[in-house]
Amino acid sequence: WEQGSFVGGKDIVFSVKVQKVLASWILLLVGLRGISLLSTFPVSGPIVYGIMELFKQPTILVFLACYSAIFVAFSLSFFVLASDSSLNEFSGVISVFTTMVRAGLSGDVDYESFRSHSLGTDVGPITFFVFIIMSQIIMTNLLIAIVSSEYDKAAATGEMKWKSDVDDVMAQDLVNSLPRDSSGQIDLHS
Repeated sequence: WEQGSFVGGKDIVFSVKVQKVLASWILLLVGLRGISLLSTFPVSGPIVYGIMELFKQPTILVFLACYSAIFVAFSLSFFVLASDSSLNEFSGVISVFTTMVRAGLSGDVDYESFRSHSLGTDVGPITFFVFIIMSQIIMTNLLIAIVSSEYDKAAATGEMKWKSDVDDVMAQDLVNSLPRDSSGQIDLHS
């Protein structure tokens, strides 16, 4: 019996990793279900519906597409710039994307790693500076402006949908509370 294996010859480490992934997805789905539970309360219900409506707005979807295009373009640019270097941050397309997310969101980056090793210049840091200006300053402010203008419309639609859903639940509860005869039909005479 080899260490790290069990019956069937499957690696126990792989099995644990699969279980961790499944557990994380289950917890994520439970958390999302919790958000939908908030939609049943009078204070948070219209807000949750408004947020859901906000993500359905075509302006938000167009913004996300533009932001994704900018992000992919800069990531691929850094991948090409560092293609001849031995840096782990830029060794593959996936690692470039994760490095760009980490650098863009938290600023956690080794600026020396952005230097273009093929040119021996500061092309990498200048490109990174342009990326930060475009993605973090311009696009974030644009997102705030878009959300501000679209949220009022989405909130009004969300509140109407929430009220409609509450009305449906109350009407169904009323119908279910009416007296019934032996055949299961509503008895209007009692």
